Amino acid sequence: MQRYGMLNCQINMKNILGIIMMFALLSSCKKDNLAAIKNEIAGTWELRSSATYSAVNNFPPGNGYIIEFGNNNSYKRKKQDTLLFEGKYTLTQKKDCYGTALQTFITTTQPNSQEFIIAVIKDTLTLNTSNCLSDGAVSEYTRK
Repeated sequence: MQRYGMLNCQINMKNILGIIMMFALLSSCKKDNLAAIKNEIAGTWELRSSATYSAVNNFPPGNGYIIEFGNNNSYKRKKQDTLLFEGKYTLTQKKDCYGTALQTFITTTQPNSQEFIIAVIKDTLTLNTSNCLSDGAVSEYTRK
């Protein structure tokens, strides 16, 4: 009986170690993924469209609504050549209200800034409000 109890303890310890290793692996993958996204967003982006629940606004090339992301987490927002805000950004990964998949969120140090889901596909950067907000918005930028 005692041997069976010891075997049971070893199996439980193996399970615990396996779970710890899985969390360590997932957290390192998460950091690698955030680093990849940080590299993808680095650069200068110009606004092309902005949509809310009630309207869609399209912007022509050269409109001057610019955001810049640096590899050092720097963030700038400009209109034409006028600097409107300069600060830092932070990327995090989590599930939103529906909890279906991990999303990458961005926040900035800009006053009254909200958290956006950020995604890059080819040369288009999308900032989308979380599904947690009932009257959300989405903005699309193209790389300059």
